[in-house]
Amino acid sequence: MVTWLRTNKVLLPGVTTPGRLVARVRDEATDRLYNTLYGIPSPRQRVIPQMLLEVPVGRRASDLERWRKSPAATSGKNLEKALERAAEILGVGLGAMPLPPEVPHRRMVDLARYGMQATASTLRRHGPSRQLAEAVAAVTEMVPPPDVDPALVTGFERLDAAYAAAAEQEHVDCR
Repeated sequence: MVTWLRTNKVLLPGVTTPGRLVARVRDEATDRLYNTLYGIPSPRQRVIPQMLLEVPVGRRASDLERWRKSPAATSGKNLEKALERAAEILGVGLGAMPLPPEVPHRRMVDLARYGMQATASTLRRHGPSRQLAEAVAAVTEMVPPPDVDPALVTGFERLDAAYAAAAEQEHVDCR
């Protein structure tokens, strides 16, 4: 851009003018992305992000914050908790929405990264279209891919049952 301006002897603007132009174009593109993602879910699904960001009575964290933290140690009980968590995330229905082709995957990954790192109070401060876009992206990243074999989940359930049976037998043997 600057080369063309110089070769055509156009009076060059200050450094901040092209910077502001680029920033404005990027903001417009981001707003288009938020509005595109806001138009995908049904009106019932648009309420879900507010519900995910609210802290239920008697709890210390919102559902989104609770979903972000997977069990730390690998054990049968934690595997069971992880599967319950995955079923709960799938039950919301935000991750199963088909994304339009004009939504770049890289932008969804960036939105998901921000949605997974920001606190619920920070996400609540954003406008409804941005809240929904970040929640959709975060939940989409948390949902297992559709090509995961159901036999794998069944295998995890069997493994969990085997661990539970072995732990129970060990507990009986210790008596």
